[in-house]
Amino acid sequence: MLSAYPVDYVNRTFAPSYSIWGATVGYADPKGKWRAFLQGQNLGDKKYISSASQTFSATAASAIYTPGLGRNITAAITYAF
Repeated sequence: MLSAYPVDYVNRTFAPSYSIWGATVGYADPKGKWRAFLQGQNLGDKKYISSASQTFSATAASAIYTPGLGRNITAAITYAF
C-alpha cells in the first residue's frame, strides 16, 4: 500500500502505508515432465495492516484491523505423467 487510507467514514483515522517484498524462482524441465519453484513473501518480516473494516468513527485502538502475514517461504515440485 503506497499511501495511507482512511478507515472511518469521517476520515480522521488512517491505516499507515507499507511496502513488503518477495521473490520467486523456478525451473521447468525442457521436456515438460516436472517443475519446481521456491517463493518467499514478506521477506523483510514487516508488521503491517493488510485490511481494515470500515466504521463510522475509529481510533488507533479500534478492533477493525487485520494484520498481514509474516515471512512466508513456499516450495513445490510437480510432476506430469
